[in-house]
Amino acid sequence: MVKRKLNYPNGMIIDLSNIRVSNNKYEWDKSVGAKIPFIYNGVEDYFILEDYKKSKITISYKGLIKTISCSHFLREERCGSVTDLFHRIALLKPYLIDYVEDRKLFFSLSSGSKKKIWFKCPYCGYREYISARTLFKRVNICPICSDGISYPEKFVSNMLLQLNIKFEKHKTFDWSFGREYDFYFKYNDEEFIIETNGSQHYKAEFERLGGRSFEEECKNDVYKEELAKNNNINYYIKFECSESNKIHIINAIYNSIFHVYFENEGIFNNINFEQCDYFATNNSTFRDICNMWNSSKTITTTDIANNLNLDIGTVIKYLTKGNEFNMCKYTTEIGKKRGRIKYEKTRYGNQLENNIG
Repeated sequence: MVKRKLNYPNGMIIDLSNIRVSNNKYEWDKSVGAKIPFIYNGVEDYFILEDYKKSKITISYKGLIKTISCSHFLREERCGSVTDLFHRIALLKPYLIDYVEDRKLFFSLSSGSKKKIWFKCPYCGYREYISARTLFKRVNICPICSDGISYPEKFVSNMLLQLNIKFEKHKTFDWSFGREYDFYFKYNDEEFIIETNGSQHYKAEFERLGGRSFEEECKNDVYKEELAKNNNINYYIKFECSESNKIHIINAIYNSIFHVYFENEGIFNNINFEQCDYFATNNSTFRDICNMWNSSKTITTTDIANNLNLDIGTVIKYLTKGNEFNMCKYTTEIGKKRGRIKYEKTRYGNQLENNIG
């Protein structure tokens, strides 16, 4: 007797009642297009039987395709052959499809796969050949421009990209005992490390829970530099990034050996620092603030701050940048006028709206 229900050891139940049977055999070829209901991990849904060729069936689920031999499909102990679909990155994190070049390959990759795929960020264009497992585990999808990356790191990343320098971020070495370096690259057969050191490297502000004290931070900085120089790093460059703004970062770059070296190479003046600033500023919060400001002439900085749960100073800082980059029209006077008119509107009605910048 053919089975009408498969009970896999991992808890999956598959209902084959929609598959035609003749002479005690499944007629897969005559059942193409049939729904194959299943229950797995509390989900009740169905596969579609897409095709049957040479003793193999092709099933689909939410756009994912799996071809499997009929014998494996029916052998309950081979459950992994089917449940592999539920570990595909395309099902678990479908938004990542916008970050890969080979979409067909992407749909076949499981979250733990070591197979590599070309990553390409749709926002900054950064490309990298990485394993599916690495892509799936990333907190910051793009290591160059994601929101969780600091302004100084984004600024320096864009500067290096403009110089066509291929670099690695958060690089560890066999000799670094797990310590990471912000940027590593080779140029003219010489090795470079760049550290973008924030304010915690220069003054004691607060003790982070579970983190290093200021004294420990300083000792660690010295130790990392000694390790690097003792292991053939030709240029160990520290940018003083205690303030995350364009002028401060540019000054740090000009006051470093990086400036001297690449000016001697004749390419330093190729850097467009305005582009670096735009790249480092243009995160999703920045875009949301500008879009909200542009959406209505009556919306105020306070409205945006309350809506996005941000400090009003942050909102004003981003709107000022947005005005600089022509992403919105904002000045202090326009901001004050909107706030004043919104207050007066509650008393005098809507006739004031057209007077707002």
